[in-house]
Amino acid sequence: MRYRFWIGVLLSVALVFFMLQRVDVQQIVVLIADLRVAPLLLAVVALLLTLFLKAWRWRYLMESIKPVPVAYLWSATSIGAMIDMVLPARTGDIARAYLVGRKADVSKMASLATIVVEKLLDIFVILLISVPMLALVSFPGEEAALIQAFRTGVYVAGAICIVIVIGMFALRTRPIKSAGAINRFLPFLPDRTRSRLADVVDNFGAGMQTIRTVEHLTSTFVLSLVLWFTYAVSNYLVIRSFDLELPLYASFLFVVFQVLGVTLPSSPGFIGTYHAAVVVGFALLGVSQDIAVSVAIVMHAAFFFPFIVLGFILVWRENLSIRTLSELEADPQ
Repeated sequence: MRYRFWIGVLLSVALVFFMLQRVDVQQIVVLIADLRVAPLLLAVVALLLTLFLKAWRWRYLMESIKPVPVAYLWSATSIGAMIDMVLPARTGDIARAYLVGRKADVSKMASLATIVVEKLLDIFVILLISVPMLALVSFPGEEAALIQAFRTGVYVAGAICIVIVIGMFALRTRPIKSAGAINRFLPFLPDRTRSRLADVVDNFGAGMQTIRTVEHLTSTFVLSLVLWFTYAVSNYLVIRSFDLELPLYASFLFVVFQVLGVTLPSSPGFIGTYHAAVVVGFALLGVSQDIAVSVAIVMHAAFFFPFIVLGFILVWRENLSIRTLSELEADPQ
């Protein structure tokens, strides 16, 4: 919806303005100009690798619906990442489901359900990263309020995760009853609307059947760990490109804050929210804002431009149009 788009744009603009008011822009230019290129290029390679890891994990999640080649899933994942860089409203995930449904002839809602499972796995891994840091790390920064907010956020995320698990378990074990509840509790809707909504719930419930065995669960969980470790490696490489000496856990700390930054409403490409989240992470480490903003800009650019270039190449290869993909939010079916 357009109001969400404008809320995101206003938040992004406000955060960018606020950050620039508190730093020396000339110093930031100098810091970025002096960075080492080799670690930065390796960071870009690591970030591009995450697209393949996501596609590989997605293959396991799709198996209960229909075996889909990793190449299809990688293409859809890469195009979805590009769409999140250039279009509002986080349409990338819907585009992924649409593209896989189009190429592999599967239900788009079932595909979208596997993406929900994927997000839940990501939440679990982020919690696994966050909880040990809260228990074991003494942050050198003096921002006690930020540290407490970090702790509170982890607890809230854990509670939300439990609620999501309960809802997903209901859809996984009783999808037909879930669909039937629509007829019981929404009798005032037109028959056609209730029928379509029931089909959506059934298809979504089918997508919840993704993890059928312990082997499937283990494979997807291990790939999730590898995926987020790769994100941390990319952070470490960007930090090294600035010759910063930070504790090893800093790379994982930034992963947590980067997830927060891309979750908040923002303009396309997570401009502003991503940078502010990384700067907050640096504040916990007691690093100056000039350095924090400089690293945040480079961390963002390391995936922003490569994802756009790769995505547009694949859109051209798939004979698609950005206009078609931008209209998916209104009708993911």
